[in-house]
Amino acid sequence: MTTEQIIDLIDKIRWPFLILIFYLINSRRINRLIETLVLRVENGAPFEVSSLKVGQIPISLPSPKANEKITENNIALIHSSWRYQKKDKEFRQKMYVIQILVQANDDVLDKIEYVKYSLHPSYPNPIQTKTDRRNQFQLKELAWGEFNLKAEVKIMDQEEVVNLTRFINLTETGEYLSKH
Repeated sequence: MTTEQIIDLIDKIRWPFLILIFYLINSRRINRLIETLVLRVENGAPFEVSSLKVGQIPISLPSPKANEKITENNIALIHSSWRYQKKDKEFRQKMYVIQILVQANDDVLDKIEYVKYSLHPSYPNPIQTKTDRRNQFQLKELAWGEFNLKAEVKIMDQEEVVNLTRFINLTETGEYLSKH
């Protein structure tokens, strides 16, 4: 091995090596920090870094005051997913069920005319409109990959629609979301 190759190798492993040393020296503190953050999020305490906010799904979102329009502050999309092995063979890959609901207070849900979901373009029917308020405008579909779901929420007697986005991640054992 030439001197130039040795210098090149040292240059390539320098940062990973320094990060490893830093972690080994501070592993107890780093692990404690991670455990604390996980506990805070699991217990519902928000965690915020710059514009990224992490926390549990709110049980109740605020309703707009009288004469205020319904906005994305009053409505949220929630989702769950779970493995659906019965369809693996048919689709020749791991398949999941995704379930999406609209989360809002009853007075807000009552004012929703429809929710138009935009799934990933690979779906045979990527645009689906749901009008059943009783099941919180539920969308259930099969999925094989993660994607950003968009929803256009049409509010009765309101010109502007409410646009929402939700990243749909896939989990092996998600829970079936109870309807409101």
